[in-house]
Amino acid sequence: MGEALHCTHGYNMPGHEYENPERYMNGMGGWSDYTFGVHASEVEVDIETGEVNLLKHIASHDVGRALNPQSVEGQFEGGAVMGIGYALHEEITMVEGDCRSQSFHEYLIPTSSDIGEFESVVLECGEGAGPYGARGVGEPPCNNAPAAVALAINDAIGTEVYDLPITPERVCRA
Repeated sequence: MGEALHCTHGYNMPGHEYENPERYMNGMGGWSDYTFGVHASEVEVDIETGEVNLLKHIASHDVGRALNPQSVEGQFEGGAVMGIGYALHEEITMVEGDCRSQSFHEYLIPTSSDIGEFESVVLECGEGAGPYGARGVGEPPCNNAPAAVALAINDAIGTEVYDLPITPERVCRA
């Protein structure tokens, strides 16, 4: 039997000091850079049926530097639509450990008719830690969108709905 080998490697970004470098060397560290953003939604809610109509959604993020602005807008739109799906449609139903959401008939995702008007606002501070000053923009839009939609619905109905997706039944119960 041969000798066991062990290797540990870490990378510290220039200008970033870490309080606990050992943690970052084993892959447990934070991100090298953070992407800041804000989303806002405008909704229409039928109080009698609980139906929600998303009229407009605006997504804005500081991307450092947009290397391909059209692609960045596509990331904003795709991520936000994914988040809108979390907020309004996507629900996994389990019955005694059996998943009942096995197709797009039961597990609904948003379509183009569910989205309404969409606006992307790309902010460039030029100070990202990525290549040429870029920051990651793939995941952040899907994190901000559900909160923006939920807050718009809560504002429209005058009370809070806490569970996603915000279905017509949940709106009526609120």
